Amino acid sequence: MLRLLQCKYLLFTKLYAPIWEETPLKPNVKNGLIFGGICGIAAILIWKFTLVVHPDPPAIDFIPFAIQLFVIHLIFGAFAAMGYRIR
Repeated sequence: MLRLLQCKYLLFTKLYAPIWEETPLKPNVKNGLIFGGICGIAAILIWKFTLVVHPDPPAIDFIPFAIQLFVIHLIFGAFAAMGYRIR
């Protein structure tokens, strides 16, 4: 499972790189937070859809899960931007 998460975050970073290289947006904490927030919202929507269509979804309290998911994407976006700057 950890390898799958690492691959997902590597993919996110690979998606951020062309934006930072080919647009006026640069890798800074503000833009990292924006990208992380967008990805976090997408992740919440994907998880919500998955839980709705699953025939036997787990019994979770979705709101705290969604908040945690959003925050971790914000953190990842900020650190991805900082890490990209020092490469």
